Amino acid sequence: MPKKALIIAYYFPPLGMGGVQWTLKLSKYLKNYGFEPIILTVKDISYYAYDLSLLDEINFKVIRTESLDPLRLRKLFGDTNDFGEVRRKWKFLSDLIFVPDNKILWLPFAISCGFKIIKDIDIIFASAPPYTSLIVGALLKRVSGVPLIIDFREAWTDAHFIHYPTKTHSFMNRLLEEKIIRYAEAVTCVNEFVKKCLQNKYGKNISVLHTGYDSSDIVAKETTPKKFTITHAGTFTEFRSPEYFLTSLNELIEEGKIPREDIKLNLIGFIPPIYKSCAPTDVVKFTGYLPHKEIIRELQNSSLLWIAVGEEEGKFMATGKIYEYLGTSKPILATAPDGACANLIRETERGVVVPPTNIKAIKQAIYKFYVKFKKNELGASFFPPAIEFDHKNIAKELANLFNKVISMRI
Repeated sequence: MPKKALIIAYYFPPLGMGGVQWTLKLSKYLKNYGFEPIILTVKDISYYAYDLSLLDEINFKVIRTESLDPLRLRKLFGDTNDFGEVRRKWKFLSDLIFVPDNKILWLPFAISCGFKIIKDIDIIFASAPPYTSLIVGALLKRVSGVPLIIDFREAWTDAHFIHYPTKTHSFMNRLLEEKIIRYAEAVTCVNEFVKKCLQNKYGKNISVLHTGYDSSDIVAKETTPKKFTITHAGTFTEFRSPEYFLTSLNELIEEGKIPREDIKLNLIGFIPPIYKSCAPTDVVKFTGYLPHKEIIRELQNSSLLWIAVGEEEGKFMATGKIYEYLGTSKPILATAPDGACANLIRETERGVVVPPTNIKAIKQAIYKFYVKFKKNELGASFFPPAIEFDHKNIAKELANLFNKVISMRI
């Protein structure tokens, strides 16, 4: 008889983008290790992107609750204004009103629904962001005594994107962070940098669970591109700009080092219009958001994969897309500061890391990979698969932690 794990995840398919992959893929494989996952999430919300193809991978129970948070209300009332613009416009007011985030208006519905099923649950696993998910997990533990594991896919009070409007807000969030971490039986996080940060503050033993990739997605037959094809999959933001990379590429073409007709840069995902104006239009292809498996196919059919992390994003950021890059066995060029992303590439020896604003270094790195391409040295299997980051193996790690925590309570 499998044990039951309640997994609290606000962001879940049919939502798209990288943030939903973590709980979907782990839940998909937990069944292999003696656990029946039950997902507690929100009903349809307004979001950047949707990927209906991910629904085909759900082989477990999903409970979707009502909510009064802004994203749910926006969906209910059919607001068709640009999502990103609306979010930027109201962010300060939202941060001022809601603690720890505006998903707190999901909490009463999630608690009510979770309370109805908690008697059959063996362990609670709450993943953040949003950090409201951790409060839901803590309150369900409080009323039931079921052991709790909390998971940080991003740092909380030390995250680069967190700017509290007042000292009171900062104090309240740090208090919540400390209380929940100390209350949980176990804590997991995305990388060593987040782990060390939390351990230094709270002295809690913390486990690292990498975001990983799904090896079953990497099955499409790849082709060798005729052009030197660089692909970036992901979103550019105020903290993460393609400007220096595009400038480097332009200069290499203008200097005659790389013929214009011999190179293609494929940008998959959302890119602010301001950056499109500095891109060589006959070289850069703006693909927009694609379903997950189509993105994997584009990665596999590339010569070089580019990952970008901004200076302001700092050491904690290791975007989830990097693991899918590792899964494709393609070489990686990272424009990133020292930190989690840079360390991962250096430790796995899967590519080159250069500072995100150093045009000279970026140009040198691109050109070296181009020379390898011309020598037919960037073949289909440039690196062996990074099996340590396969979701199957990470799900096994999580299941072992579940069993360890459950056994401690018996």
